[in-house]
Amino acid sequence: ERCEYRMDKCRERPKPELKEIGKGHFAACHLSEEEKIAKAEEIAAKEIKKAPRIEIGKNICLEVKNVRKYFPIYKGMIRKKVGDVKAIEEIEFSVRKGETLGIVGESGCGKTTLARCIMRVYKPEEGQIIFNGTDIAGFNDKQMYPFRRKISMIFQDPFSSLDPRQTAESIVGESLLLHKLVKNKEEYNARVDELFRIVGLDPALKYRVPHEFSGGQRQRIGIARALSSEPDLILCDEPISALDVSIQAQIINLLEELQSKLGLTYLFIAHDLAVVKHISNRILVMYLGRVVEIADCEELYGNTLHPYTKTLLSAVPVADPSVEESRERVPIRGEVPSLTNRHSGCPFHDRCDHVRERCRKEIPALRDVGDYHEVACFLYD
Repeated sequence: ERCEYRMDKCRERPKPELKEIGKGHFAACHLSEEEKIAKAEEIAAKEIKKAPRIEIGKNICLEVKNVRKYFPIYKGMIRKKVGDVKAIEEIEFSVRKGETLGIVGESGCGKTTLARCIMRVYKPEEGQIIFNGTDIAGFNDKQMYPFRRKISMIFQDPFSSLDPRQTAESIVGESLLLHKLVKNKEEYNARVDELFRIVGLDPALKYRVPHEFSGGQRQRIGIARALSSEPDLILCDEPISALDVSIQAQIINLLEELQSKLGLTYLFIAHDLAVVKHISNRILVMYLGRVVEIADCEELYGNTLHPYTKTLLSAVPVADPSVEESRERVPIRGEVPSLTNRHSGCPFHDRCDHVRERCRKEIPALRDVGDYHEVACFLYD
């Protein structure tokens, strides 16, 4: 059932036995080498099916303005505050309804902290988080209650993000009861079954607990849980990094199909720039808690401006050996500076080959350089 080369005889005949197809090489398959070659040519000629892209509206789903988040550092017996970890500073961007905004950057740059501020797991020190026209940055738990169901999150680890003592049914159905989205037990069961089918799981599996599922199945349960509250915005915090490569492709395709069917808006956090390019409409690049570049996907890859973004893209391998061998490498030197003792000026200046005296003294602001391409760099003043 999982083989693209399958023919009628594969279904009709009994299980094939191992037979020698070369010196010391054995395989259990009904097909001859000629049939495999012919089938491979047929598969290569097929048009690749892609999830239809929904039309992105002009309405803004999420707008983040000048958001900062600091974490205090305490030392000593009396827990005296001695400083702050400046996780994110002056973050500004917007996301339109139906759009996927990819967020990339190295570990520790503040991607997950930003997502948790938007979810209001963390309260930002200052700034605005405008969701569907309402600034939720300063809301308390009671004020946030109507907005909780409209913002969901898919977590990085599909095992630790699921309660090992709960069944898959109770994990997926928890939001239905919490937000009173169903009227009775029959509606509850029907909705849970529907959510399982939407993410490609058999509803008969709903009474199992998380350790009885594979990694890909657990992540599908996490996606079903995120969908259960009927959200407008889903924050995907590296949802495929803990999965096998073949399963990653399935999860990405599932997310694209759900977006086209349900009109969802995604913030997609990832390290894999090839995946981000595949799924995103626009890409935001972060470094040391700040946004250094934002652009449409093709514009960012085709016209990279910030020196840090160039080093990131240079590290992505290309499948074509001739291109990989001939393309220019952009090395990066030094280490990431301390978040507790930031240097003055541009956060990237001590690792940049284009550094000027101004870069050491001033912090560049995001500026539009055309084609909705924004960059924080003095090279483009």
